Amino acid sequence: MKYRFFQSPIHGKGCQAIEDIKKDELISLEPMIKLEGNTLGRKSNVRNYVWASKTKKNIVYLVNGLGSYCNHSTESNLIVRMIEDKLMCEYRAKDDIKKGDELFVNYGKNWFKARKKVDISKQKAYVKHNNTNFNMFLNR
Repeated sequence: MKYRFFQSPIHGKGCQAIEDIKKDELISLEPMIKLEGNTLGRKSNVRNYVWASKTKKNIVYLVNGLGSYCNHSTESNLIVRMIEDKLMCEYRAKDDIKKGDELFVNYGKNWFKARKKVDISKQKAYVKHNNTNFNMFLNR
């Protein structure tokens, strides 16, 4: 494992590189749990941690590890590839990542829209942490 969980200065828990990681290097292969989206209550906190299937309507995946604890950045440093038939999710470095950098994924605009939250990157509110720009989300 090339990351650890930590108390993120950005938002709650996050994931931090514990060693230097090269561009395209595999960081982690995480297991996923397949769920039917309509079985999750509208106010269920689990909805904040599931990833929609790219191929199946009403199917979502609860991805362990990085999939549940990476914070958002429009300038994410991870490439995410869901392998739905094997119930696995692959994370690779988009660029070189230094030891101590926080690992980020891009939640996408629909994540914020569905939760009535604002991605503050649209407000030009960037903060730099360990040489990485990051954006937080705020309740509207």
